[in-house]
Amino acid sequence: MIRDRNATLFWCPTIEGLFLYDYTLRFPERVDDQRLKNDLPPEMYKDVHDSIKDVSHLDYFRLVPRRLPTLANKFRQLRESGVTIIVGTDSGIPLNFHFDSTWRELKTMVDLGMPPMDAIRAATYWPAQLLKQPNLGTLAAGKLADIIVVDGDPLTDMTALRNIVHVVKDGKVYK
Repeated sequence: MIRDRNATLFWCPTIEGLFLYDYTLRFPERVDDQRLKNDLPPEMYKDVHDSIKDVSHLDYFRLVPRRLPTLANKFRQLRESGVTIIVGTDSGIPLNFHFDSTWRELKTMVDLGMPPMDAIRAATYWPAQLLKQPNLGTLAAGKLADIIVVDGDPLTDMTALRNIVHVVKDGKVYK
Protein backbone atom coordinates (compact mmCIF):
# COMPACT_ATOMS: atom_id res chain seq x y z
CA MET A 1 0.00 0.00 0.00
CA ILE A 2 2.83 2.39 0.81
CA ARG A 3 4.43 1.76 -2.57
CA ASP A 4 1.11 2.50 -4.31
CA ARG A 5 0.78 5.87 -2.52
CA ASN A 6 4.45 6.78 -3.05
CA ALA A 7 3.83 9.79 -5.31
CA THR A 8 2.81 12.01 -2.42
CA LEU A 9 4.03 10.16 0.64
CA PHE A 10 6.72 11.64 2.86
CA TRP A 11 7.82 9.73 5.93
CA CYS A 12 9.68 11.09 8.95
CA PRO A 13 10.80 8.07 10.98
CA THR A 14 12.78 9.88 13.77
CA ILE A 15 14.61 6.76 14.91
CA GLU A 16 17.76 7.99 16.64
CA GLY A 17 15.96 8.74 19.90
CA LEU A 18 15.33 5.03 20.31
CA PHE A 19 18.97 4.11 19.71
CA LEU A 20 20.05 6.70 22.27
CA TYR A 21 18.48 4.58 24.99
CA ASP A 22 20.85 1.66 24.39
CA TYR A 23 23.78 4.01 23.74
CA THR A 24 23.21 5.81 27.04
CA LEU A 25 22.96 2.52 28.94
CA ARG A 26 26.41 1.66 27.55
CA PHE A 27 27.82 5.18 28.04
CA PRO A 28 25.95 6.78 30.96
CA GLU A 29 28.50 9.59 31.17
CA ARG A 30 26.88 11.19 28.10
CA VAL A 31 24.20 12.67 30.37
CA ASP A 32 26.99 14.79 31.89
CA ASP A 33 27.68 16.54 28.56
CA GLN A 34 28.99 20.04 29.31
CA ARG A 35 27.03 21.52 26.40
CA LEU A 36 23.81 20.56 28.17
CA LYS A 37 25.08 22.16 31.35
CA ASN A 38 26.10 25.32 29.48
CA ASP A 39 22.78 25.62 27.61
CA LEU A 40 20.47 25.46 30.62
CA PRO A 41 20.01 27.50 33.78
CA PRO A 42 21.53 25.61 36.75
CA GLU A 43 18.21 24.59 38.33
CA MET A 44 16.85 23.36 35.00
CA TYR A 45 20.08 21.47 34.27
CA LYS A 46 19.85 19.72 37.65
CA ASP A 47 16.22 18.76 37.00
CA VAL A 48 16.99 17.43 33.49
CA HIS A 49 20.15 15.65 34.61
CA ASP A 50 18.44 14.00 37.58
CA SER A 51 15.51 12.91 35.40
CA ILE A 52 17.73 11.06 32.90
CA LYS A 53 20.55 9.71 35.02
CA ASP A 54 18.94 6.26 35.21
CA VAL A 55 17.34 5.78 31.81
CA SER A 56 16.27 2.21 32.43
CA HIS A 57 13.55 3.51 34.78
CA LEU A 58 12.01 6.03 32.38
CA ASP A 59 8.53 5.05 31.21
CA TYR A 60 9.27 6.77 27.91
CA PHE A 61 11.66 3.94 26.98
CA ARG A 62 9.65 1.00 28.31
CA LEU A 63 9.04 -0.52 24.85
CA VAL A 64 12.40 0.38 23.32
CA PRO A 65 14.19 -2.89 24.16
CA ARG A 66 11.50 -4.75 22.18
CA ARG A 67 11.51 -2.26 19.31
CA LEU A 68 15.26 -1.88 18.76
CA PRO A 69 15.79 -5.27 17.10
CA THR A 70 13.14 -4.46 14.47
CA LEU A 71 14.17 -0.92 13.54
CA ALA A 72 16.82 -1.72 10.93
CA ASN A 73 14.40 -3.95 9.02
CA LYS A 74 11.54 -1.45 9.28
CA PHE A 75 13.76 1.35 8.01
CA ARG A 76 14.93 -0.83 5.10
CA GLN A 77 11.30 -1.67 4.27
CA LEU A 78 10.37 2.02 4.25
CA ARG A 79 13.22 2.84 1.89
CA GLU A 80 12.36 -0.07 -0.40
CA SER A 81 8.71 0.96 -0.49
CA GLY A 82 9.69 4.14 -2.27
CA VAL A 83 8.49 6.66 0.29
CA THR A 84 10.39 9.91 0.50
CA ILE A 85 12.13 9.95 3.85
CA ILE A 86 12.68 13.29 5.56
CA VAL A 87 14.69 13.98 8.69
CA GLY A 88 13.09 14.75 12.00
CA THR A 89 14.84 14.55 15.32
CA ASP A 90 12.35 14.47 18.19
CA SER A 91 14.78 16.85 19.90
CA GLY A 92 13.83 17.29 23.50
CA ILE A 93 12.66 13.76 24.21
CA PRO A 94 14.69 12.25 27.04
CA LEU A 95 18.35 11.80 26.02
CA ASN A 96 17.95 13.52 22.63
CA PHE A 97 19.69 16.83 23.17
CA HIS A 98 19.00 19.70 20.75
CA PHE A 99 22.69 20.38 20.14
CA ASP A 100 23.41 17.04 18.49
CA SER A 101 20.14 15.43 17.47
CA THR A 102 20.30 16.24 13.75
CA TRP A 103 23.73 14.81 13.00
CA ARG A 104 22.88 11.74 15.09
CA GLU A 105 19.67 11.17 13.13
CA LEU A 106 21.51 11.41 9.80
CA LYS A 107 24.28 9.11 11.05
CA THR A 108 21.72 6.53 12.17
CA MET A 109 20.03 6.60 8.77
CA VAL A 110 23.41 6.02 7.10
CA ASP A 111 24.30 3.29 9.61
CA LEU A 112 21.03 1.59 8.63
CA GLY A 113 21.95 1.59 4.95
CA MET A 114 20.86 4.94 3.50
CA PRO A 115 23.50 6.50 1.23
CA PRO A 116 24.99 9.62 2.86
CA MET A 117 23.81 12.04 0.14
CA ASP A 118 20.29 10.64 0.44
CA ALA A 119 20.41 11.32 4.19
CA ILE A 120 21.60 14.90 3.58
CA ARG A 121 18.82 15.43 1.02
CA ALA A 122 16.36 14.03 3.57
CA ALA A 123 17.37 16.91 5.85
CA THR A 124 17.49 19.65 3.20
CA TYR A 125 15.95 19.15 -0.23
CA TRP A 126 12.98 16.93 0.59
CA PRO A 127 11.66 18.98 3.53
CA ALA A 128 11.76 22.05 1.25
CA GLN A 129 9.74 20.12 -1.33
CA LEU A 130 7.24 18.96 1.29
CA LEU A 131 6.79 22.55 2.49
CA LYS A 132 6.44 23.76 -1.11
CA GLN A 133 9.49 26.02 -0.80
CA PRO A 134 11.33 25.60 -4.10
CA ASN A 135 13.85 28.34 -3.22
CA LEU A 136 15.14 26.28 -0.29
CA GLY A 137 16.90 22.96 0.14
CA THR A 138 19.67 23.13 -2.46
CA LEU A 139 22.65 25.32 -3.27
CA ALA A 140 22.08 27.07 -6.59
CA ALA A 141 22.21 30.56 -8.05
CA GLY A 142 19.15 32.58 -7.11
CA LYS A 143 18.12 30.34 -4.21
CA LEU A 144 18.05 31.18 -0.53
CA ALA A 145 20.70 29.25 1.37
CA ASP A 146 21.77 29.06 4.96
CA ILE A 147 24.67 26.63 5.11
CA ILE A 148 27.08 25.09 7.56
CA VAL A 149 30.76 24.48 6.88
CA VAL A 150 32.05 21.41 8.68
CA ASP A 151 35.48 20.00 9.41
CA GLY A 152 35.35 16.72 7.54
CA ASP A 153 33.40 15.03 4.81
CA PRO A 154 29.91 13.85 5.78
CA LEU A 155 29.78 11.75 2.61
CA THR A 156 32.46 9.51 4.11
CA ASP A 157 31.75 10.08 7.83
CA MET A 158 28.43 11.55 8.92
CA THR A 159 29.88 12.48 12.33
CA ALA A 160 31.66 15.34 10.50
CA LEU A 161 28.36 17.22 10.83
CA ARG A 162 29.04 17.69 14.54
CA ASN A 163 32.23 19.65 13.76
CA ILE A 164 30.73 22.94 12.60
CA VAL A 165 33.36 25.51 11.61
CA HIS A 166 31.09 28.23 10.18
CA VAL A 167 27.43 29.00 9.84
CA VAL A 168 26.42 31.18 6.90
CA LYS A 169 22.97 32.74 7.30
CA ASP A 170 21.56 35.36 4.98
CA GLY A 171 25.01 35.72 3.42
CA LYS A 172 26.66 36.53 6.75
CA VAL A 173 29.33 34.25 8.28
CA TYR A 174 28.88 33.36 11.96
CA LYS A 175 31.08 31.40 14.34
